[in-house]
Amino acid sequence: MRFRADIQGLRALAVLLVIAHHFFPETSTGGFFGVDVFFVISGYIITLTLIEQQQNSFSEFLLEFYARRVRRILPSALIVILLSVVFTYLILGSITGFDTADDGIFAALFLANIHFNSSVVDYFAAGLPQPILQHYWSLAIEEQFYLIWPLLFFISRKQSIRLATLILLSVISFIFAITSLSNASPTAYLSTLTRAWELGIGAIVALSKFRFSSSLLSYISLFFLIVLSTLYTPESDFPGLPALVIALLACVVITNSDSNRVLASKVMIWIGDRSYTLYLVHWSVSQSRYHTKRRIIE
Repeated sequence: MRFRADIQGLRALAVLLVIAHHFFPETSTGGFFGVDVFFVISGYIITLTLIEQQQNSFSEFLLEFYARRVRRILPSALIVILLSVVFTYLILGSITGFDTADDGIFAALFLANIHFNSSVVDYFAAGLPQPILQHYWSLAIEEQFYLIWPLLFFISRKQSIRLATLILLSVISFIFAITSLSNASPTAYLSTLTRAWELGIGAIVALSKFRFSSSLLSYISLFFLIVLSTLYTPESDFPGLPALVIALLACVVITNSDSNRVLASKVMIWIGDRSYTLYLVHWSVSQSRYHTKRRIIE
C-alpha cells in the first residue's frame, strides 16, 4: 500500500485533538471527535488492504492480516494495561487496582466497549474519576469491525455487491445511532452498532475509489475540523449528525490525495507515526493525575 503522508498527518491531528480535549476540556470542548476521525481512517485503510490482497484466499488473508495486527497492536496495548494496573494497586489502593485489573482483562480481549457499556460508564461524566483503561473502548470497536468486515468482503467477489452491502449496513448503523441518541440511550456512545457507520464510510470511500482534485477543499476541511473542536461539546449528539459532519470532513481530506502540505509536514508525520502510542498513554496519564489529586484531597 502506498504511503499517504497526509493521512498520517490526519492521524496526528486526530490524536492531538483527543489529547487536547482530555487535558484542556474547557478549550478543546469537542476534541473528543478525534476518535471519529480515527474510525474513518481505519475503515479506509483496512479496505485498501483487503482490495490489495483480494486475490489471496480468505484464510491466507486472515493469517497475514491478524499476525500484522498482533505485532503492531498487542505489545504496546498490553504494556499500558500492565503499567496501569500496577500503578493503581500501588498508588490508589487495592480496590481501584482490582477494578482496573478487571477492566484490563476486557481491554486486552478488545471487549472494553462492551464491558464499560455493561457498567453504564458515562464517557463525559464531569467531576468524576474515570476508569484508567476506558479509552480502550475505541480500540475494541476497531478490532470488532476488523473481524466482521473482512468476512463480508470475501463472501462476494463482486465489488458492486460489496459496496451495496457496506452502504446498507452503514445506513442501518447510522439510523441506529440516531435512534439511540433520541432515546437517550446511555450505551450509544460506546456501542459498536452505533459506531460501525464511521468505519463504514471510510471503507466506502476506498471501495468506490472516489477522488477529488482540490487542495483547497482539503485545507478547508482541516480548518473546520480545528474550529469544530472548539465549538462542539460533550452535549453534542455523538455519534449522530455532528459526527457525520466530522466523518465527511475527514473523507474530503482522504479523497484529496497528498494535496495537504500542512498534514504532510514532517512534524505531523512524526506525530502520526506515534499516534497509537500517544493515544494509549495520554488517557492513563491524565486520569492517573486526576485520581491521585482526588486521593490526596480526600
